[in-house]
Amino acid sequence: MKSRRRSRELIVQFLYCLEMNLPETVDDKSQHLKDWASQLRKVTFEMNNIPEDSSVYNYVQKISEDIITKWEIINELISSSLDNWALEELAVLDRNIIRMSVCEILYHDIPAAVSINEAVEIAKKYSCRKAGNFINGVLDRISKKRETFNNVK
Repeated sequence: MKSRRRSRELIVQFLYCLEMNLPETVDDKSQHLKDWASQLRKVTFEMNNIPEDSSVYNYVQKISEDIITKWEIINELISSSLDNWALEELAVLDRNIIRMSVCEILYHDIPAAVSINEAVEIAKKYSCRKAGNFINGVLDRISKKRETFNNVK
């Protein structure tokens, strides 16, 4: 498996675990998110035998930190691109695949077509059979509004 695909799969797994274990009521959600993310990222690397000097480690570290730091902004961008859905109504896995791709497209200059294709392939592998089409549509809408979103970086 290519290292970038492996990195993306680990990011999605990390985000899924993170979101499933966040308490619903926390006074300082952003700080709690950062603290919990740091601990969970270490466990993710250890469980998957990812050495610190690997490209997988570096990519997962960089993208996951940016997603955590920009959590609210990314969520707002996704929410504004959903038709007839609220972010909370999406499957946890699907919304985290979308978060990862949005971060790549907006903050890391990964070509939209590449990131969207990877997101769709991960959805096909881990989510329900219609998830890939749904994720493709949402990410396509976001990528078309990229210039507008770049103003909120």
